[in-house]
Amino acid sequence: MRRHPRYEAFIDCELAGDRGMRTSGTLVDISLGGAGIKLNGWDGSELLALGLSHGEQRLILRCEVRHAQPLWGKILLHTQFTGLTDEEAEGVQRIVEDLRAEEERAARLGGRGGPISFRRLRERLRGKPDGAERVA
Repeated sequence: MRRHPRYEAFIDCELAGDRGMRTSGTLVDISLGGAGIKLNGWDGSELLALGLSHGEQRLILRCEVRHAQPLWGKILLHTQFTGLTDEEAEGVQRIVEDLRAEEERAARLGGRGGPISFRRLRERLRGKPDGAERVA
């Protein structure tokens, strides 16, 4: 079982890798412990600096790649945050709390809420609205 639940994010981000990579990507999910990031390409960097903005806050978070997988012509990196300062950890906490509140609001209004499922992530990354795969 996961240590921290993940929440859908879909936030634009920038990445710098320990092998010289500099690219943009999309933060597709986040938890208190790490993030899922969709990229067009990856140079094998194991240590990353992840830059992202959420509301008024701008964060640069150090993370370590735990798993990489090809995903419909892109790369999905699963990362773990490492060496966060108290301020950075508080910033991640604010993002997670905001996303959790959004999902709870959506659930109350009849939408889907709660932690992200792999099927929902797959549908979103393919550009299909939730449930579109099930419609004939």
